[in-house]
Order: sequence, then structure tokens, then C-alpha cells
Amino acid sequence: MALDMQDEREYQPKIFMKKQALQTPPSQKTTSPRRLSLPKIQKILTTTDFSKESFYGLRYAAFVAEKWNSKIDLLHVEEPSLRQQIPVPLAPSGMDPLFGFPQLYPLPLPSFRPKKNDQFLSALRIVADREFKKISTRTSVRHGKAFHEINEQASKTKADLIIMSTHGYTGIKHLWLGSVTERVIRHSQCPVLSIPISKSKRTSFKLRKVLVPIDFSKASLKAIPYAIAIAKKWNSEVVLLSIVESTVASFEMGYPPASISLDPTAPLENHLKELQRLQKKYFSVDLSVKTIATLGSPIQQINETSKTIGADLIILTTHGYTGLKHVLLGSTAEYVLRNSHLPVLTIPVRGNS
Repeated sequence: MALDMQDEREYQPKIFMKKQALQTPPSQKTTSPRRLSLPKIQKILTTTDFSKESFYGLRYAAFVAEKWNSKIDLLHVEEPSLRQQIPVPLAPSGMDPLFGFPQLYPLPLPSFRPKKNDQFLSALRIVADREFKKISTRTSVRHGKAFHEINEQASKTKADLIIMSTHGYTGIKHLWLGSVTERVIRHSQCPVLSIPISKSKRTSFKLRKVLVPIDFSKASLKAIPYAIAIAKKWNSEVVLLSIVESTVASFEMGYPPASISLDPTAPLENHLKELQRLQKKYFSVDLSVKTIATLGSPIQQINETSKTIGADLIILTTHGYTGLKHVLLGSTAEYVLRNSHLPVLTIPVRGNS
């Protein structure tokens, strides 16, 4: 019998945790993970609309680029005004994520106004000189819908990572404005690091603890190489999280559960054992790793666990659904992104990749 919401609130599931030993005999230590090729972040695409919020994303891009010795492509997208756009009915893959509203696509412009382009490029160079003093940086200006142009630029330059701020709109405002970041994630062929706007004026960052939700699908395992690469670069602790979904919590959040558990406690130990198996298989013993299994809604538990453990980053994989499939299934990554107080790194998993 399914738990009702009151029973679920009263039930406080036990969180099972085990921390990998940090001290082992030298003969048992390994220097590289098993059967994994770690990503190299050589080219980073980051964006600005010259708002204060976007500059926060630029500073995080500098933080990442300096550690990885990456090159930066600084992009500004000049979007046409509404008077230069018309509604174009499209196939489902071109629909907006909610209720299938057709997207607004710009009419071809007769001219790109070179003088204005020069002004944008000059402004970008000033920003680059201020934010990326020790980093090799190129500047670019594109015209069109922001999410489309960002992904086109990433494809053109073969970017390894896109880093951008997110305004995190929710409710009615999100319905009408959407999120450029979410649309970039949905269509991107490379990982996207979304930086939530900070109310503070922080200029320094840290990556001491990284949270990696795992549902044991092949897709979710694609996050592990990125977690290991980050752990090695920043000496971070990796926390592997498995969430056993309850029927009520999943349907209350508006999406079907990946797995249905009528006994809320039975699967937790099995999930924990499976996490520990992944830990032994992929993580060398010189890395600090914790495993956690808990009960609830993935959307809620990912964000709540990130706060509980003091995480600095969440790594998720996404199938990048668009159109009708996205309307029906939604995206856990997007829900987490809208509500997270932390940077979220999304890894696209498409087809058999």
C-alpha cells in the first residue's frame, strides 16, 4: 500500500553513509581510475549580457579556466527586439517546454549594423581584460536567439564546457520568460556549468565537496569521470547519492517515478551496497569518497542533501529532451537547476553516447 503524505512526513528515513578510508598501504594504492578516460577542459565558452548577474558566471569561468589552464571564448548574443520577431508554428521539437507554445524566432535582419558590433566587441575586450587577466581569451558577438547562438558557437569552436549564470526564474515568470540556461542545456552537445546568481559579492570560489546523484543507469554513470577529474584537480571529496523514490513523493512532484517502492526501507541497503561497488570499481583509494542512500523525491533530496553535506557542486546527467517528450517527462536536472543554491554541472547523454 502506498504511503500517504502524512505518513511519509512522519517517517524519517535513515541515511546510510560510509566514508572510504583515506590511509591504505602504499602497495594497494592506484594512481588512475579503472577503465575511465577523464575529460580535459581545454576550451570554455562563457557568456555575458553585460549585466552584473552575468559577471558572476564570468568569474566562475576564470576560476575553472585557471585550474585547467583552459582557453576562454567570451560571447555576447544580441537578440532582436520583439518587433523583429514573428511567431512561427513549428514541429513539436521546436515548441516551448510548457503547453507547446510556438517559440518566437527572428526574421532575417537586413544588416548586422557593423558599428554596433564594434561597440560590443570593444566592451567585451574591456570585460575580458578585467576578468581574464592571465587567461587566453577571444571575444565573439552573435545575433539571434540566445540559447541557439550559444550552442552554435560552442559547436563551432568545439568547446569542452559552457559556463553561464542562471537567473533561476520560477512560477509565472519562468512560464513566460523561461530560462536561456535551461534551453542551452536541453540542446547542448557539451557539458554546461550553470552558476546561480549570488546575493553576495563573492569573488573567490571553492570545490571542496561534489555531489553526484546516481540512479545506476548507464546515463547517470557518465557523471563519474567528471567527478573524478574535478576531485583530482581540486582535491575534492566526492559524495555518491542514490535516492529510492516513493510513489507518493514522485507523483506529487508531477512526474512518474523511475522506480516504485512500496516498502520504503528495504531497498536502501541494496542501493548503498551498489554505490560502494561503483566506488571500488571507478575511484582510486587516494580519493575521498562517501556513499549515501536515502528515500524521497529526487528533486527534493538532491537539493536537500547538497545543503546537508555542504556541497559546492552538483553533477547531473541529462537526456536533453525537447518538445512533446520534454512536456510529458520534464527534467530532473532542470528542476534541480531552478531550485539549487549551488553551481550545477549537467552532462548531456544522447542516443548511445
